[in-house]
Amino acid sequence: MAKIWFCHDGDNPTDGGPRAVLPLDDCAKTLGLTGADFIGDLTGVPKFGKSGDPLAAIRDYQHVVVEVSEAEAAPPTWRSGFYRARLTPAEADERLKR
Repeated sequence: MAKIWFCHDGDNPTDGGPRAVLPLDDCAKTLGLTGADFIGDLTGVPKFGKSGDPLAAIRDYQHVVVEVSEAEAAPPTWRSGFYRARLTPAEADERLKR
């Protein structure tokens, strides 16, 4: 199952758990995700914006990241790791409600 995370800028990108957990095919269709959206493997949590940004924690979510486990990966299109959706968190939230 793919985990959908809403992330902040700065040093602590997430708070709490994933926003949703879906089969990868459903996640890709819902969020318009493709293999080209890959941003990194599972060895490190992706971070955005400036390190040490004092306002990052109080700004709303800025990014939608999908975590694909090794069990869910389906080469050559999907590999395990993190993908960044091309939607805003608000747009993703609306699509996830459907």
